[in-house]
Parts: sequence; C-alpha cells; structure tokens
Amino acid sequence: MTRVPRGIENASGLLVLNLSENNLTAIPEELFVQCTNLMLLDLSDNQLQTLPAHLRRCSSLQQLILSRNPLQHYPLRAVAAIKHLQVLHLSNTQRRLDNIPSELDRLEKLVDLDLSENQLNRIPEPVFQLRSLRKLDVSRNAITDLSMLTDNWPNLEYLNLSYNQLLCLPSGLTRLTKLRKLYINNNQLNFDGIPSGIGKLNDLEVFDAAHNLLENIPEDCLALAAI
Repeated sequence: MTRVPRGIENASGLLVLNLSENNLTAIPEELFVQCTNLMLLDLSDNQLQTLPAHLRRCSSLQQLILSRNPLQHYPLRAVAAIKHLQVLHLSNTQRRLDNIPSELDRLEKLVDLDLSENQLNRIPEPVFQLRSLRKLDVSRNAITDLSMLTDNWPNLEYLNLSYNQLLCLPSGLTRLTKLRKLYINNNQLNFDGIPSGIGKLNDLEVFDAAHNLLENIPEDCLALAAI
C-alpha cells in the first residue's frame, strides 16, 4: 500500500490505527483533523520523511510508533506537544542530537522510549528529564558518554545500552534502584569501567555484559541478589 485509504480521515471514533509495513511516503494532513480520539498510531516500516502538523491535535494519543522511517529532517515538535503520550518508538529514524527538540522533556507521562539504531553519540539532554520512564532503549548508536546520568530515572526498570562505544559506566547507574534489566553488551568496557556499588541494584534480574573487555567478574556483581 502506497497511500492511506480514502475515508479513514472521517472515522472520528477511531482509537487504533496501524499502517505499519507498507510503502507510505506521506500521511494526508486531514487524517488528524477528525481522528483526534486516536490512542495508538503505528506508522513504522514505511518511507515517511515527515508527518502532518495536525498530529499535535491527537491529544488522546498514548502510543506512537514511528520506527524505521527516514525522518531525518522531521523535528518532532508536534510529537512533543502530545501530553498524554506514554510510548514513543523512534528506532532507526535517523535521530541525531540536532534533530531531537528540547521540548521532548514535556512528555511527562512517557514510560517507554526507543531511540535505538540511530546516530547518537550521547543520550539527548531532554531524555534525562523524563522521570516517568520505565523502559529506555538506546542500543546500536555511537554513545561514548553517560556522565549526565545521576538519579534522573527513579522508575526505570529496563535500560539497553548495548552496541555502543562506552568505555565506562557512571556511578549514577547504581542509583537506578528499580532497574530489573540492564544490557551493556558489545561495548568497550573493562573491569574499571563497571562502577563499584552496582551490587546495590537489588532488583536486577538480567545483567548482560557480553562482548566487552572484561577479564574477570567485577566483585560487586556477585552481590546481585536477584540474578
């Protein structure tokens, strides 16, 4: 399918719209004039380079899936205006630090953010302000620095940092006390790159550090009671 079917824009009661895995290159502006009750919108795996400005009218939207679209020049400001958004997936959408708006920190209800497979050399500053996050995936980027991480995400349960270029993890990681799954595999971490005190993560169930430069198991990892 290369075009959005006619008539969908008149379905004002529509709650879920899944147009993923097509060959769409554009979304008609009028689609979001009437469909303001949408709660889930999945546009992943298409050829979209931009989205209509009227997307911001979807004030009830809770889940927005945009992954695997060439959205390099789309600034995301309309997305940042959707205040009730809980899930935002932007995997492989050519995200860089300069095309993630500072307004993203307005998404105070966001619990699931996927920025994997992009061109980020660090986690964008607005992301550190999303204190409701429970799941964050920034795998398969080029991240080298996590120094801004302190106790920014008190509710975070899942953190995927795999396939980046990390040499060390910050001590702030040990303050993510609700963390259950931590993926740091396929980086450049050695023994000194694992912070002392990681054993304080009492709820941690998955700790994946494969394919790094570790020669032995950090002593603090032996204190991870839930593993």
